[in-house]
Amino acid sequence: MDVNQQARTFIAQSQTALDENRTPLATRYLMLAASLPISDAEVLEDLLARAASRNATDVAQQALSRSPLRQSSPKLQLQYAETLSRRGQYDAARAGYLALVKSDEHGPDALLALGHLAMCKGEIAEAFDFAEKLQARVPDSTVGLSLTARIETEIGAYDRAQAALDKANAISPLKAPPHFLLQRRAIAAGDIGEMFFRLYQREKPPNPLPALDVPFLGDLNDARGKNIVVFGEQGFGDILQFCRYLPHMVGMSDYLGYLVHPKLKRIVSALGLSGVEIFDMDLSSRCPDYVVPLMDLPHLLGVKTIDPAPYLTAEPAALERWRKRIGAGGFKIGIVWQGNAQAAIDYGRSIPLHHLARLAELEGVRLISLQKGTGIEQIAALPRHEIIEVFEDLDSGPDAYIDTAAAASCLDLIVTIDTSVAHLIGALGLPGVLLAKCYPDWRWTFPPIDRSIWYANTKIIRQPAPDDWAASVDMLMDHVKERLQNA
Repeated sequence: MDVNQQARTFIAQSQTALDENRTPLATRYLMLAASLPISDAEVLEDLLARAASRNATDVAQQALSRSPLRQSSPKLQLQYAETLSRRGQYDAARAGYLALVKSDEHGPDALLALGHLAMCKGEIAEAFDFAEKLQARVPDSTVGLSLTARIETEIGAYDRAQAALDKANAISPLKAPPHFLLQRRAIAAGDIGEMFFRLYQREKPPNPLPALDVPFLGDLNDARGKNIVVFGEQGFGDILQFCRYLPHMVGMSDYLGYLVHPKLKRIVSALGLSGVEIFDMDLSSRCPDYVVPLMDLPHLLGVKTIDPAPYLTAEPAALERWRKRIGAGGFKIGIVWQGNAQAAIDYGRSIPLHHLARLAELEGVRLISLQKGTGIEQIAALPRHEIIEVFEDLDSGPDAYIDTAAAASCLDLIVTIDTSVAHLIGALGLPGVLLAKCYPDWRWTFPPIDRSIWYANTKIIRQPAPDDWAASVDMLMDHVKERLQNA
């Protein structure tokens, strides 16, 4: 059996396993197919389509890296670069896009991707350069103008962004309102209701019950007498940020369920909701009439202000256990320096640990790691790695954040980048500092920039220039010194 036929067999076995609800086995079969040097374009396209439908970027990367077809196909080279980007391998993705810039067919796509990568990193001048090159290549296309509008929006130049969109609209009428610009303008104006409306207009997450044709809830009046299931979406941080609106839904329907990632079920249960079933299994047995993405709730509820924190609490037993383990001595600072390296948002947001290690120079300061997974290896590279206190069993069980919530509650300050822990400490109402990149995510751009509107106890320190973490830590050092004086 040649490799292409063998790949077909693995793909067929994957589909059989998927039909039997054996998803892990189905993915393993796809990975076996991807490990082969597939030279049949039809087989490779089938495999890539299946990997895309399951968000299996590891399968796509392996298949494309091994297939001899990629070397002669600009289309596959573009797909490979896109896969690398989705997997957080930005330098390799950038190199792949640059190699395609001169391609007649795929050069514009490569320039667009390079513009977005540069924008994510905060390299605004480079992003504009790629946008200009894209517009020069395709002058009658709206793509380059739309990229320019996004870059202008990112830096707060809303009038210039609108001008670019107006020009694009004159070439070809926009299919949908530019919600990315309208949302940022609402944030700048302090219009909470408009901000949530524009968030509601985002691209919706996949329906968790597509086979049963259960519709999305679009009007709370339709919830009366119905069974409603709210489902978590996007990253863990988004769930921690928006679960504050679940209590508002109590009493709106005959039945209210909340479908959440298994790792978050326990921490979200700290909301103490009565009348809400929080579960992490298949929700088809609940026979809901409507499903609702979590981040739709503020608009559906007509929210005009942001519910204040705290709304989560650490478990008492865990809190007592971590209070004993950490002890009472010193000014205790918890630190988180690395986000999920596989997420596109991580481009430019993680801070090398050696910058935060400067805090240990301040007399009386104890640095306590709240970091999990990738990034821990940076501790060993420090000249004095012992200055970071590490608890290797932190949240080593099946539940996320239970130990982190308790340990953080025993500290004097938590310093974190824009990751889920920022939302956790905010939801707990703990004193925190968010180290934001120069052009941060929309959540942290609300004026005044030095204080989070989502979490009153979170101070925001933004980079004065892309990658200038040294200056950010200078400001952080001053903040900690002031807290030490007042302690």
